[in-house]
Amino acid sequence: MSGKYFDSKSRSSSSPYRRGSRDELHGHRQFGRATPRERREFREKKPMPIGDRCNPLCPHFKCSKASLNIRRRGVQQIAFCSWVGDNCIGHSCQYAYCELRALLPDGRCAYALRGKKEEWSFEEQLKRDVVESEKVKSILQRRKIIGEEDLF
Repeated sequence: MSGKYFDSKSRSSSSPYRRGSRDELHGHRQFGRATPRERREFREKKPMPIGDRCNPLCPHFKCSKASLNIRRRGVQQIAFCSWVGDNCIGHSCQYAYCELRALLPDGRCAYALRGKKEEWSFEEQLKRDVVESEKVKSILQRRKIIGEEDLF
């Protein structure tokens, strides 16, 4: 079907539907639809911890009671709990969880800690090992698993 009416080159140059139109050349989309790549980028949510702490305003922070509402006070966004009727207390709430399972029990975000690696000098590492071994020895002695003569 390559007749006069079906050939793409036969369209008039002023048609907005032609290939390489002015709108496409300048980055404008026709009909306002997003491309699949733009839709994927819009869907991808990035964690938003504050420092290494979990943030209730993070898109992955959820409430199992479905009571988490984001409200605005002027320019500032506030996490509001509609179940309690007050501001959200964040990680301390028993109904708080993370979609990515990155909420640690002490309120830190695993994604925030992922990039940070503590580097210890050799002397600091030895001191930490000695302190940890003394703690273990004292716990074992209190539970009477080992006696004084078993210690080396």
